[in-house]
Amino acid sequence: MIKLTEKYHNEDLFPTKIREWPTYSTQILNLSNANGKGTTPKNIGSLKELWEKMRSEGIRPCLENWFDYLNDHYGHEIVDGAAERIWNMVQKMQQDHIITKEMCHDYAMEVIYYKTALGMAHEEQAVMRAAEYFNSEYRFSTKEEEAQGIDAWICNTPVQIKPDDYEGRNRSHIKFDQTKTLMITYSETNKGTFYIKNPEILEGKC
Repeated sequence: MIKLTEKYHNEDLFPTKIREWPTYSTQILNLSNANGKGTTPKNIGSLKELWEKMRSEGIRPCLENWFDYLNDHYGHEIVDGAAERIWNMVQKMQQDHIITKEMCHDYAMEVIYYKTALGMAHEEQAVMRAAEYFNSEYRFSTKEEEAQGIDAWICNTPVQIKPDDYEGRNRSHIKFDQTKTLMITYSETNKGTFYIKNPEILEGKC
């Protein structure tokens, strides 16, 4: 495993929470979102493509700019639709005595605005720093590749980038063969640090 740090990290640009959550509520919301596909690219579009478009226009990557850019392209309807899908699933799971509709809306906003901004900023730095480490070219995934769970390519090898606690979260994700896919994780608490979990798979490829 290889530890790398972000070159241009500023944690003030990317707060991660919109509110304090009651104990266990985010676990229920994570599962409801996964089952109801509230924030999947199929339902809300590719936020990754929109983020890359924003960056290609030279716009500074911070939460405030992401709010404005996303609203200019989609409006608040993107959050409302995701929240409704999550709320419908909460009711089907009979968890509406714990989770309110307002909580579903706040959760959708937190995922779409806060988590996306943080995740894309980390992903961008992770790919660039890893490619620099391996002295290799890189590219980010297409919309179709993103739907398959591929975040980028380095040395013609697919890359998946996740928070370091993703395996313990109650949300759907595509599991990859780590002998063929480069796995990079980042910490939401120890900001500015990420790890290449299996660098050995690129031996002889770069």
